[in-house]
Amino acid sequence: MTPGDRRKHHTQELRRVAFFQGKEGADAYRLRHPEARSILVNVNTLAYSPKPSGYADVVASMAELWFDSDTAADSDDPAQGYRHDHAHRSDLIPRGIPI
Repeated sequence: MTPGDRRKHHTQELRRVAFFQGKEGADAYRLRHPEARSILVNVNTLAYSPKPSGYADVVASMAELWFDSDTAADSDDPAQGYRHDHAHRSDLIPRGIPI
């Protein structure tokens, strides 16, 4: 394996290890493979609560209201549009979070 291929291999392995085992796994990999010590690893994790069932349908119906509502179409006041949206919200959309 050429040095470039070996570095590419270690980069891919470090990505895989860091994704599944985190920083500790990447550090252990570097201890086993000293030539991989110079390869940096940046792991970004994302944690979120899943949306409830039907959430996408509610958002789509709100978008339809924006386009089909005479009240929203005739108003150029953003506050009026917000009041209209707020009046037609569903319990699937958390209160206090503007959409």
